[in-house]
Amino acid sequence: MQKLAFVTGGNGGIGTAIVERLLKDDYLVAYTYFEHEADPTGILKRYPCAASYHCNLLDLEEVDALTDTILAKYQVVDVLVNNAGVMRDQVFIKMERDQWDHVMDVNLKSIFNFSHAFLPGMIKQKSGRIINISSITGLKGFGGKANYSASKAGIIGFTRSLAVEVASRGITVNAITAGMIDTKMIQSIPEKSMASILDAIPAHRLGKPEEVASLVAFLAGEESAYVTGEAISISGGY
Repeated sequence: MQKLAFVTGGNGGIGTAIVERLLKDDYLVAYTYFEHEADPTGILKRYPCAASYHCNLLDLEEVDALTDTILAKYQVVDVLVNNAGVMRDQVFIKMERDQWDHVMDVNLKSIFNFSHAFLPGMIKQKSGRIINISSITGLKGFGGKANYSASKAGIIGFTRSLAVEVASRGITVNAITAGMIDTKMIQSIPEKSMASILDAIPAHRLGKPEEVASLVAFLAGEESAYVTGEAISISGGY
């Protein structure tokens, strides 16, 4: 019987790579999208077992309606990948409260909402995987990213605490602290700034979304059953 993986923010960059990898590994996959098109790479045409759902993660009623829909259709989510995230960068002294709240609501509160909705089913079946996409910014300080860094550090704390609570139920909870991954967001960085970034990365290159997806696939599988409460960096040594 195929397992269901649910991925937030599954229609761009890292999210698309995760969805495609899990589909190749024979999961049923449902994913959310919001700001961009539903199927930028033709996933839904190539994989009939994939489904996309428009969802504004800031709208609690919409989130609740979606989780109800997923549970009614599939009964249980076996693998939850909390990937959705936004940035609203600004030096802290100039940061507006809505910039802080927006990042926290999408990056951190959404993890509470989906984990809280899908965890009971995992507990009932005594198995499950929760994988939270954090960032190297949750471990290191970066100017202009106080809101983003705080949200990503919060994900790590959440991951480690929830892992303790559910380990005895056959459920693992892990975080991935992604470094500089080659996505459209990174490609917008000016050339001179990118050169200094690459100099600071021991591997001297950007990571690939597919490399993050491979780590997700490992954490989703049975071979990772004894790995929980971890924040695993994929950053080229950064």
